Amino acid sequence: MSYEPLYKVYYKYPEKWQEILNTRYTSENTEHIGISITQINRRKSFSAFFVYHKDILDVMIKIERKHSAFLELLKEVPLIMHPYLLNTFLVEEIKASNDIEGVHSSRREIQEAIGTNVTEIKRFSSVVSKYRDILNPTGKKEFYLNEEIRSLYDALVSNEIEEKNKLDGKIFRKDSVSVYDGFDREIHVGTTPESEIIRLMNIALGFLNNNEIQLSIRVAVFHYIFGYIHPFYDGNGRINRYISSSYLAKEFHPLVALRLSALIKANRSKYYKIFSKTTSEYNGGDLTPFIIQFLNFLVDTIDNLHDLLNTRLERLRNACNQLEQFFINQGITDEVVQNIYYILLQTSLFMIGPGITREELWKNLEKSKKTVYERIKHIPREHLKIQKVGKIEYFKLKKSILGSIQ
Repeated sequence: MSYEPLYKVYYKYPEKWQEILNTRYTSENTEHIGISITQINRRKSFSAFFVYHKDILDVMIKIERKHSAFLELLKEVPLIMHPYLLNTFLVEEIKASNDIEGVHSSRREIQEAIGTNVTEIKRFSSVVSKYRDILNPTGKKEFYLNEEIRSLYDALVSNEIEEKNKLDGKIFRKDSVSVYDGFDREIHVGTTPESEIIRLMNIALGFLNNNEIQLSIRVAVFHYIFGYIHPFYDGNGRINRYISSSYLAKEFHPLVALRLSALIKANRSKYYKIFSKTTSEYNGGDLTPFIIQFLNFLVDTIDNLHDLLNTRLERLRNACNQLEQFFINQGITDEVVQNIYYILLQTSLFMIGPGITREELWKNLEKSKKTVYERIKHIPREHLKIQKVGKIEYFKLKKSILGSIQ
């Protein structure tokens, strides 16, 4: 039997609502969070909890199965393309997260920030630096202290915050702040005063790092509580999604973690709706429906990635078939030259940005530098798309030489 949210129980069986709430709240399968939930413009509070219901187990099994299938599909992607795929989704994740919050950003300027060296400071450079922590196996993926959340805020979003929304508390905000849905309707007022924000954030961080609870459940619960507390005037969503992605990358492939904002953006209405219903007085503090929905967002994220990867692989297969015919037509038999064409083709199909350098080609082909550089010289320039950035040349294959490759 599917888990019925208490806000639905209230309207269907109002006379049984309190009894069902009590049964769930005192069940041996219930986990208590230690935070009280109050709906906007209501006085009554409810202690937050969730129930280890079969629906949670079912969706977690589905996530594991789909994630395993995705990892198998990823093995078909040439290794050289993995970093480019990660960069592509890094750009999309940052842009989607910005879009949700109404922060204007283009893919190009985010990509430029990805290519920035330490002596150059571009807009979003600090954002890119933090997201690289998610991709780095040794990067920081855990947060234990409120001061660490504040440091993350300073690095990730503070440069994009308007003066009127700058922080005025010791760690977080002093005054109240409202949460609005996608239709600009007020659905929640964040916690006050700052001392209470600090207290509740300590509880939330303690729960997030409780390794006795399955990670994806911890992330789902923290994601809701952070949104409920709303510790900043602005930038809460970006910080919350970053923390969620950071922890998810501990258990799932980074591509999954880097797709979360895009899926929330695509399902923004559903996201605000479940948040509002979870906070409802009629829901009695039960976070179980939010957890189930958040986990289903993960299912959708993996499905979306699987479809995107399948599409790219199909394009690659078709393009490689055309390239083989191109070699025959052009009389290209040199194996090193063919491999250069293959890599440049992959770069054209998958990569956002100017392309691949001679040095990157040489390292991936595992041939001598002289051999690779000599072969590049003999490739007709009309076959290549060359872009110079500073003193460095970047290469892609002109897809037009193979005809129409979608």
